[in-house]
Amino acid sequence: MAIEPDILSKLPFWKKLRRQILLKVVHDNFFEYDDCFVPTNIVHSAQKKNIADIREDDRETVLFDHFLINCRRGMNTPFIQCVQAENKIIWFWSDDYFKKQNANLCRWLDDCFRMATTLFELQLITTRLRNDKTRGYMINVFCSFIIRFLRKNVFDPLDELYKMEGKNLLTLQKCCMDLHAKFLKPLYRIANQIEKLPIFVIFELVF
Repeated sequence: MAIEPDILSKLPFWKKLRRQILLKVVHDNFFEYDDCFVPTNIVHSAQKKNIADIREDDRETVLFDHFLINCRRGMNTPFIQCVQAENKIIWFWSDDYFKKQNANLCRWLDDCFRMATTLFELQLITTRLRNDKTRGYMINVFCSFIIRFLRKNVFDPLDELYKMEGKNLLTLQKCCMDLHAKFLKPLYRIANQIEKLPIFVIFELVF
């Protein structure tokens, strides 16, 4: 007769084995990584450029490239800026008049900004968790997993977009919406919940 899971979990040898497995996971999956790519550079007024001054046929390509530079490399550009204010991430790319005259550009970029905002917020959470020395090694493993996952499943696809020819915002929008729904939103919810949990609760869940 099979041992019931609740009985198995109480046996000393099972607890020891589980701990050994977790230590192996830590050893195999933890690695050092750089801080997140959230933009920190300031674009001064004299450096900012107006997308309305760009030829209409070139606007999508310019916004396409500058958005990817921003969210992939963490660099604000003359055409698109991202700033943190009161724990919120705010995007600037044009004045209200231009947005009203270009509803499609505005709609496509809004979906892209939504994805990038979640990406930045997720990276900020992992940075805070990693810097909290009271959290323990399992949290470091979790943060390492998140960064590795982002590099493979989010950053690499964005890099491929940057290399493509025939750039248009509709393609960028579709990719961003897909990444946001499949990966970033679920990961953000998990990371946000872990950050809110007291450390002893996480310890009990793991061990």
